[in-house]
Amino acid sequence: MKLAKKLRPNVQLYEPDCSHQSDLGVFLTAYYFVSSLLEGIPVKLRNNYHITDINKKQVTLFRGNTLSVVFCQKVASELITIEK
Repeated sequence: MKLAKKLRPNVQLYEPDCSHQSDLGVFLTAYYFVSSLLEGIPVKLRNNYHITDINKKQVTLFRGNTLSVVFCQKVASELITIEK
């Protein structure tokens, strides 16, 4: 998260209570986790992720924008490069 703040100082990675991650913070953490497991950066990502619940209603898990996704790719890529 320090690298993300360095690259984009105004990025909101936590909710106002400072103990829960924002949607972007959760997405960045998940993206980095998957990138670490795959030992590489997934290139093709969507901006929106949904599931259908047991009542057949669509639930949004993440709604971002292209800039947010590219930002997460950059942070994860730099972190993985640093770790090697």
